Amino acid sequence: MYTHDADPPITGATPRNNVVQIVDQSRSFSNITYNGFYDVSDGQPAYPPPTISGGGGQWTITFNAGRQNTTPVADKFHALSGGRGHEFSPFDSHNDHPKQLNFFFGVNIQIQSAVVTALLGQGNAGLNNNWWIGSEFVNATPKTGSAQFVCNVGGQIVKLNIIGDAETFTFYVAQDPKE
Repeated sequence: MYTHDADPPITGATPRNNVVQIVDQSRSFSNITYNGFYDVSDGQPAYPPPTISGGGGQWTITFNAGRQNTTPVADKFHALSGGRGHEFSPFDSHNDHPKQLNFFFGVNIQIQSAVVTALLGQGNAGLNNNWWIGSEFVNATPKTGSAQFVCNVGGQIVKLNIIGDAETFTFYVAQDPKE
């Protein structure tokens, strides 16, 4: 497990409540928990763990940390997610991975009897902060704006499409085009 061992915060660096929503329209997720894993740009304050509230298909996750986009944080996110094709931002879908991030943290997502790990990271696209999800279970198609969350649960393949905006990831059941 990696927890950030940063330099002390820069004087004047401001912690902020950074909020991301997870909406599971499929009702496949039974719980989301913090897994103790995070990284934040050097010199920025961070106060883990993130607060995770909700259930029943909708979670709100708040991470109190400073915001300063840096390449080293994005590079770690990229490596830990599994690289290109395993990172997705619905708000920045023209990029196949984040070039810079303010911070990221890990969550465990319970799907029936299985627990899968994902990273949630915040970057910046234009004038907006935007969120990225990364995981070996994310299959993103670069430059098309589409992604799926695919995992094996008790021998059954679960496929969920991922859409959203700058602050929300929405998961819904993927329709097989042959059906």
